[in-house]
Amino acid sequence: GVLFGLMSAFLNAVYQVMYKKFWPKASVDFMILYSFLVAAVHVALVLPVLVSAHAFYWERFQFPSSPLLQGAVVISALLAFTVNSLYIVLLSSRGPLAASAAYALSIP
Repeated sequence: GVLFGLMSAFLNAVYQVMYKKFWPKASVDFMILYSFLVAAVHVALVLPVLVSAHAFYWERFQFPSSPLLQGAVVISALLAFTVNSLYIVLLSSRGPLAASAAYALSIP
């Protein structure tokens, strides 16, 4: 688990540096568009793999039956929504540099 966390932090730092190298003067509109495109490509590439894994019984996806786990899923979704919304607010109000700094500092 620790190795995955360190690898994630390293790859996130590489992403941030490469992003700044290729687009050093990115505007807020460009960053929002770029974030949307990254998310859209991720969904377009990963979703078919997940659907295939579910269809061929490699990995079954189902909503949990326990009320405690259902609550955990709902709380997790609300937290993810809140973090993403705050990122957009920060990006819009403070600009790309503040958003990049906050994103880099949020690595666990």
